[in-house]
Amino acid sequence: MLQDIIEKKGGIRMQNITGHFSQAAEGVRNTIGWTKPELEDFLKKNAAMFAVSEDEVRGACAARARGSGGGCSCGRFGCNAHG
Repeated sequence: MLQDIIEKKGGIRMQNITGHFSQAAEGVRNTIGWTKPELEDFLKKNAAMFAVSEDEVRGACAARARGSGGGCSCGRFGCNAHG
């Protein structure tokens, strides 16, 4: 779900990520954590799904596609990296 939101928006500024995350199901928030540092830690630990910079988080496949000039190999139908 969080990955879908990030990929749909094409990226989210880190200062806004907690606002979007607050819309996630309570079970998701309980698993990941409720604070911004806990969420950032989760995103960084899951680099296969999320590309985190100091000010933005993107879906990892979209970030790879931007860097290589081509598509990624995620295999997800509707992935924004495949335009």
